[in-house]
Amino acid sequence: MIMVIFILLASVSESDAITPKAKKKKETLVHVVLVNFKLGTTAAQMARIDSLVRNMPSHIKEIKSLTWEKQIGLANETNEYSHILMVTFKSIDDLRAYDNHPEHLRVLGAVLPFKDKLLRFNYYK
Repeated sequence: MIMVIFILLASVSESDAITPKAKKKKETLVHVVLVNFKLGTTAAQMARIDSLVRNMPSHIKEIKSLTWEKQIGLANETNEYSHILMVTFKSIDDLRAYDNHPEHLRVLGAVLPFKDKLLRFNYYK
């Protein structure tokens, strides 16, 4: 009897052991960008960048939601990055369309000359 149970357990593949919740299709792709701007970037330059970033959803239909925020700078934080961009998409194809969209490329053209460093991270939720 013990041998039969062992054989049955050994024959269950890893994918069969995944719970139904874990098999659920991930519905939202989250694109996160952390950026720090160079010293000397003026308030007017930042205002233009802020406006361009916040207006992307009105130009790029693949964007489900967009959040663009500035670090508040609490004590004991490293503050390596000054801003965060979080954009959600329905699929990887929508992210790819966004990456190549002329409006996104225009925003990148405004951001990149002033960036000190940038970190990009994508995940499903």
